[in-house]
Amino acid sequence: MAKFTKSQKLSEEKEKAILVILCHVITRLKKMDQVAEFLSNLLTPAETRMIAKRLAVANMLIENHKYKAIAKELNVGEATVARMSEWINNSEKGFLESYRISRSFKPNIGTPKKWHELTDFEKLMEMLGSYNAGPRSYNQKQKAAHLKTKQTIHKLKRKK
Repeated sequence: MAKFTKSQKLSEEKEKAILVILCHVITRLKKMDQVAEFLSNLLTPAETRMIAKRLAVANMLIENHKYKAIAKELNVGEATVARMSEWINNSEKGFLESYRISRSFKPNIGTPKKWHELTDFEKLMEMLGSYNAGPRSYNQKQKAAHLKTKQTIHKLKRKK
């Protein structure tokens, strides 16, 4: 995830406002392919994997897996597992609700042998078929989306 300097930080009021908008947008997306497309346009593959791994770590912690087993299974550091454990212990019910939702979801991708198979976003989206509709792969679609965004920004700058 991006790191921000003090000069880049927003006021608490603005941060809350844009977070509410983000949450609203996510809740309005109805289909998995819409959410996948949104996330692929919003986040880099590394950011998406990081978020997916955090969710997997949280789920494994809730299932009482050992720190070392989680770290090995998901290829994360034990410090990451400890930090997620602290977040779960300090959260009210967000992680438990996300766990309930993720446990009730049964993707039609075969049975993953390991949690890390569910944290490879590109592979998962290919398995779900969200990015196999056309000849372009996930990375090609993401690159095309970034190029389109750059072109739009360039056009807006020229108009000024």
